[in-house]
Amino acid sequence: MKPRSLIGPLLLILIGALFLLHNLRPDLLSFAVLAMYWPYILIAWGVIRLIEIGFWWILKKPLPRAGVSGGEWALVVLICLIGLGTSAAHRYGPRLPPLIMNGRGIEFFGEPFDYPLSASKPVSNVKRLVIENLHGNARVVGGDVTTIQVTGRKTIRAFQQSDADDADRKTPLEVIIQGEDVIVKTNQDKAPEDRRVSADIELTVPRNLNIRATGRRGDFDILGINGDVEVESGNAGVRLQDIAGKVRVDLHRSDVVRAVNVKKDVEILGKGGDIELENIEGKVILNGYFSGDMQCRDLKGSLELQSGGTELRFAKLPGQLHMDLGDFTATNIVGPVRLAARSRDIRIEDFTDSLELRIERGDIELFPKQMPNGSIDVTTGSGNIELALPAQAKFDLSATALRGEVTNDFGPVLKLVDEGRKSLLRGGTGKGPKITIATDRGSITVRKD
Repeated sequence: MKPRSLIGPLLLILIGALFLLHNLRPDLLSFAVLAMYWPYILIAWGVIRLIEIGFWWILKKPLPRAGVSGGEWALVVLICLIGLGTSAAHRYGPRLPPLIMNGRGIEFFGEPFDYPLSASKPVSNVKRLVIENLHGNARVVGGDVTTIQVTGRKTIRAFQQSDADDADRKTPLEVIIQGEDVIVKTNQDKAPEDRRVSADIELTVPRNLNIRATGRRGDFDILGINGDVEVESGNAGVRLQDIAGKVRVDLHRSDVVRAVNVKKDVEILGKGGDIELENIEGKVILNGYFSGDMQCRDLKGSLELQSGGTELRFAKLPGQLHMDLGDFTATNIVGPVRLAARSRDIRIEDFTDSLELRIERGDIELFPKQMPNGSIDVTTGSGNIELALPAQAKFDLSATALRGEVTNDFGPVLKLVDEGRKSLLRGGTGKGPKITIATDRGSITVRKD
């Protein structure tokens, strides 16, 4: 009879002992301890296995052909991957505090303790407000005031009140004037590694100040500012409203950026989610990777977008625009318009100037209410194209469907030629803009509106 190993029962005993240690002394077991001492699990395993094999040999019991079975080797690999991952995270990543187990489950950062925040300082010769809040929300409201007033709440997660009190003393709220800058600091970087500190603050400031705000996690709300606004966000939402100066937002990762009623240019860079723009009088520049929905309304200046494989440019947008990962719709857009994308369905209504579309995959629908002043140049690699033109429009058209049909509502003024699987439509109704449309795989419809 093959002898059975004690490794399985001993692993169960070890897991139970760790949970018991959590209950009795939650401060002893930490992420750092696990990251540093995990190789001892393999050492203990090997020692126990050697003792087992030696004991079986002394008793002259049959020995296993391999010291470690295939299943045990799989478990060894899993332990090594987890151990190396925790070691790398501990060495190169942010520090994580010990775990706490209580009646509500496992608390990774201890219990929350709240502390009120309040500070004020007169500012007469200051031109810029700098906010340094690594974790937490910040709301800035411009007003007709001559002082900076800060209120809010600090939340500290710790294992006991004394630890939270110590972290509170080490992370004071400061309002410091340096030259023409006034700096609001929450000093969260001074907290011990095993205590997590966040601060939700609201600031009332003179509306003529420039604003620079930085943070890793938390939302920024900035309202009623006449100066320039610059926000650097790690993982947050950014909402801006009634800004008279320029806006620049640098994103490392963001849920939503919303800008409403901005008098000058808006520039958004980096990685983000949803973008909402409304009533922007200056130029809009979007450069990075934006994976969510984009909604724009009433853009009085031009827009330039570069996001992954999508490029979009137009002169202004009196109407509205919506774009997500699969669709693009726009109404009342002023060109010249240029849109290039890999895979997207397009629908554009009421455009008045030249239009250039380059789509690798997707259907295209174009409905100008009146004949555009400029040319129309549209290509899709795979998809249908539908173009609706006014009945009395004057234009010169060239349409090509390499593998598809062409439908024509304008009669004999447009001549249809079939060349095998290729369909060509050529002709015109008079002197007017040049229209070129083509699809490799799909149909083309030219109809009267």
